[in-house]
Amino acid sequence: MVRKKTRVAPYHIRQSLLLGLLTSILGMTVYFLFSGLELEESVALDALFLNRGAVTAPDEVVIVAIDKESSDHLDLPNHPRDWPRKLHTQLIKRLKQAGAKVIVFDIFFQKPKIAKQDINLSLAIRQAGNVILFEHSKRDIVSMNPDQNLPGLDSQAINIETTVPPLGLIGKYARAQGPFSLPKYPLKVSRFWTFRVPAGDVPNLPVLALQLYTLGSTSTLFELMEQALPGVLGEIPKDAIKAEQQVGLRDLTMQLRKLFQDNPTLSVSLPELLRQRNDTSTEERRNIQALINLYAGSNRYYLNYYGPPRTIKTLAYYRVLESTQLPDLTGKVVFVGFSERLQPEQKDNFYTVFSQRDGLDLSGVEIGATAFANLLHSSTLTTPAVESYLGMIILFGFVIAFSSRLFSTVVAVTSTLLLTAVWVYASTWLFSTQHYWLPVAVPLLIQMPMALFTGLLWHYRDSRRERDRIRNVFGHYLPESVVDQVVDNTYVDMNSNNRVMYGICLATDATQYTRLAETMPAATVSRLMNHYYELLFTPVRNHDGIISDVIGDAMLALWTAPMIDRDLRSKACRAALDIHTNIEQARRAHSEYALPTRIGLHAGELVIGNVGAVDHYEYRAVGDIVNTANRIQGLNKQLGTRLMASSAVVDLVDCIHYRELGDYRMAGKRNAVSLVEILCLQQELTAAIEDRSQRFNEAALKFKAGDWDGAHKAFEKLSREDASDGPSLFYLRLCKQYSERQEIDNWDGIIIINEK
Repeated sequence: MVRKKTRVAPYHIRQSLLLGLLTSILGMTVYFLFSGLELEESVALDALFLNRGAVTAPDEVVIVAIDKESSDHLDLPNHPRDWPRKLHTQLIKRLKQAGAKVIVFDIFFQKPKIAKQDINLSLAIRQAGNVILFEHSKRDIVSMNPDQNLPGLDSQAINIETTVPPLGLIGKYARAQGPFSLPKYPLKVSRFWTFRVPAGDVPNLPVLALQLYTLGSTSTLFELMEQALPGVLGEIPKDAIKAEQQVGLRDLTMQLRKLFQDNPTLSVSLPELLRQRNDTSTEERRNIQALINLYAGSNRYYLNYYGPPRTIKTLAYYRVLESTQLPDLTGKVVFVGFSERLQPEQKDNFYTVFSQRDGLDLSGVEIGATAFANLLHSSTLTTPAVESYLGMIILFGFVIAFSSRLFSTVVAVTSTLLLTAVWVYASTWLFSTQHYWLPVAVPLLIQMPMALFTGLLWHYRDSRRERDRIRNVFGHYLPESVVDQVVDNTYVDMNSNNRVMYGICLATDATQYTRLAETMPAATVSRLMNHYYELLFTPVRNHDGIISDVIGDAMLALWTAPMIDRDLRSKACRAALDIHTNIEQARRAHSEYALPTRIGLHAGELVIGNVGAVDHYEYRAVGDIVNTANRIQGLNKQLGTRLMASSAVVDLVDCIHYRELGDYRMAGKRNAVSLVEILCLQQELTAAIEDRSQRFNEAALKFKAGDWDGAHKAFEKLSREDASDGPSLFYLRLCKQYSERQEIDNWDGIIIINEK
């Protein structure tokens, strides 16, 4: 029988084009008129960081934290700026002795204190030769008409930013001095400056730290610059160390910045020349590339945070001072500054995406260390150019809107979700691995909902009458919840109307039905079974399941969807737990009529369709998962359990607690199935259950690794604690069998079940 081909109506195409155009315009409008970039920064950037989570920070940077823990240990008030400077003198000596390559103080040594201590601190800085000090940024408002004699300038003023160096005696021998200003607008800190333009293009602390750290590689950079543009260095010595000794680290950094600004072609030619060199190590290549990016790049970067406070390796101040064994800081950059473990003690804090719920923010020194590590590894966040950004939101908006209207509802939703998933995956993958930040908020929070909602509204008008016809045709034998998932065609071929879907099968079997049926009158058995089915059916219905088959004392229930659906798995698991609870309550109330029930759950692809012939059809699920669900249900008997499921069912379901039972190849099956025992809802989890589950899982891992003796001991201990624990007894028997055989050929951790 030939099916009628579905044709796309011309008005569908016109509406699809119109919706695509409107969605693209919406994206551009949000970007230009409603600060789409700020929306991305305040919403999408947070989501990308939180999805990625904390990552390991580079080991080239270490923080020495001035904190309350150190104040208490040193018996000093928790006002570190008032600490005696002899402690900083000792710290510098210890850090130098430990091998620190660069020492950065994010502390402002503003006023003189005890003269002897100031002198000793100055000498320690001189002897170390690698100390960079913080200087304060100061902003003054200067009137354009101080004498009030120039009409029209009464209310005009300008901001003048200057830097205030540390105390001359202390700063005299520092390798360099620099500010570390952070933009605090918006409230959340997500960016940092490399050079402070309002203050005269002075380099910030992370930049100075990078230049000093990579000074040994700067001479090679000079060679490449001369190779690219002969004479570009002018009077700057070709030896970077001599150049730094001649003008100082800060001035050298500013000179290089200006050279790159005046010669923009260097940003293109230098990376190519660097790739052509064969005499540079990996580390030197990294250093040179970091310098090229620094001097040729933007003045403002997005921070690529590594995680919450103390993600970067952090040492307590007092531990560095008093530890009998110095930490190995060879070749590392050490940032010294305020960093607390608890929010109330914080003195230098900034609100970031990784600020804690208790109010603990990242400290300034942690952000400075993060900025340095980002610059060194060229891992600051990269955003698309404005043209690329607009192109992305236009293309995304048009495609997702076009498909939302052109195709059928199921296909439209599926394609929209698929495109969204691809975009989310690409965005998160690029962010996590390449530090590249695609637009997320505007496409996914503005364009996608608008396109899908509008498209579905159009579809609703078109399909309402069609759905009514389908209900008239199939309503006499199809569950109402399934009707909307069947064909969107008024012609129904009863022999071919089968759909491949994703589903969860729940199979049950009563263990004492035969005995009760033999000993009771038929009428009593009928009433008992009706009550029993009510205990089974009600949880399934309450959790949106379908009763597919009832044969004797066995039931098969289904949850289906066009694609994998975690919510369906959660519903099936909850229904199974409710069934188990109902049966147990009935057993306690009427033990003589008890029907202990085994439950098995499996998920995967199945075919839902019509099974039958002539004038009698049933709507059933067909597929391997139906058979496997029944096998899992039956396996409860061997393991002494009541409620088992495959890992395909519980994967990503966070509302339940379960323990893993291992991998099983059941009789007649080629593929193994990973099974778990569902124990309870997550909110019902107790410490005792969690502890026992953990110990069981650890014992099962030993078994899977072939450690029969270790597994035997662990399971034996578990069975002594609970003699009714079927899985522990099951594994004990297996451990004994396997250990007697000494060695299992080609052991792959899979348990073979030969009985059906």
